[in-house]
Amino acid sequence: MTKFSLRLILVLMWVIFIFSMSAFKGDESSEMSQGVGYVICEMTVKNFDTMPKEEQRKIVKSIEHPIRKTAHFTEYAVLGALLYFTLKYYKQNNTAVILSWIGCTLYAASDEFHQIFVSGRTPQFTDICIDSAGAFIGIIFLGCLLKMFKKIKANC
Repeated sequence: MTKFSLRLILVLMWVIFIFSMSAFKGDESSEMSQGVGYVICEMTVKNFDTMPKEEQRKIVKSIEHPIRKTAHFTEYAVLGALLYFTLKYYKQNNTAVILSWIGCTLYAASDEFHQIFVSGRTPQFTDICIDSAGAFIGIIFLGCLLKMFKKIKANC
């Protein structure tokens, strides 16, 4: 198996992961976000475990939206990095950056379109923007990391 094939398999696995996360019904997706919210609150909010359940729910509900948007950003940061790493194998750096970002943005748009068909979910243009920004940051971060490793390797 070539390096390119392995990289492409990782991209495809991540695309499938994103698609599967978007396929959850609205209430199921909300439950997952709230589950993450409870974990965050237990680690960060003083005396969270001794608060009344209604107070806990209120706090968790207040951070559900940022959790969901952070998940969007992170999913696409990973996708951007993986796609860039794959395309960089054949394309020059600038071309790989542009193609990776465009590919991620188009996938984000198709993912939002997919949500039209999922009960309790609605497509949002702002999610495409968040996804696209996440992809861009993932691409730039990996590009900088690879450049840094290349300089370190050259100096050894």
